[in-house]
Amino acid sequence: MQWKKAATPQRDCQYEVAILRVDPQTQATQMLIRRAENCHVPRHWHTASEAITVISGTFILECDGKRETLAAGSFAYVPSRTVHQVWTKADEGSLGVVAMDGPMDAHWVEGTPPTPKKP
Repeated sequence: MQWKKAATPQRDCQYEVAILRVDPQTQATQMLIRRAENCHVPRHWHTASEAITVISGTFILECDGKRETLAAGSFAYVPSRTVHQVWTKADEGSLGVVAMDGPMDAHWVEGTPPTPKKP
């Protein structure tokens, strides 16, 4: 598995993705996402629907103005084109499995993310 830094409009958010599988026909994508503590991924949406399973830590998800705090073992589903944002706690990161039912993309509501710095 290879972890790659991901870019968000918030430069200090430590956020990494490891692609587990991409379906060759549909481009449906399964991945692991890990975020450091005190991370905020601002409002965005995806063309595909997103299913999130929290493996460790706490994952805070806001969809359509409704915020939920998800502990390890929790599941959330974000329908296609739903604007959402996520956080981790100030003292705790998170690890989760994300399954997209189509190609992975991100459309930022406020601004374009910077290019991630190479290690």
